[in-house]
Amino acid sequence: MICQRTKVVNTVKDVPRYSSYIKDMPYLYLETRKAARLIVGGETPESIIRMSVDENIFQLDKELRRLKLAQRVALRLNAVSLPVTRLIANGLDENARLGVFYSIIKTDLLFFEFMRDIYCDKVQIGQTTISDNEITNFLVCKTNENERMAAWDKPDPYTAAFCLEVIDENTK
Repeated sequence: MICQRTKVVNTVKDVPRYSSYIKDMPYLYLETRKAARLIVGGETPESIIRMSVDENIFQLDKELRRLKLAQRVALRLNAVSLPVTRLIANGLDENARLGVFYSIIKTDLLFFEFMRDIYCDKVQIGQTTISDNEITNFLVCKTNENERMAAWDKPDPYTAAFCLEVIDENTK
């Protein structure tokens, strides 16, 4: 595979950087929907983080996991407009899933570039499957281009499975 050099032009002042959160917190649909309902009901992202830690609203065992998950969900919901948050909170399930998917693309640069460079190309030529090898090759190319990613563990099919899980979850 030839590595495609891509340049993202982003006018948003808080440009997302490469992260590996997609591996630990892939889709979080139910949690994001619950948080969106709370926001629509008047809560703030900060209060949702507090409720997650103090009241365990997402039903997690460890306090650190409660904090990290709530922060990730809050980040995603902060990245989308209020109409999209309302869609996630109260929309039909398939529309809410698209809203969550959109929030992931807005907050995860690596996933955004994957969707643009790999998935979009596949859809344009009518293919509907992506192999673990294609994901691994994409991650290797990105690792070669970015110092931050170069410090991560080497990509493998296990990592690729998490990328596919997010895409598969969105197509249900």
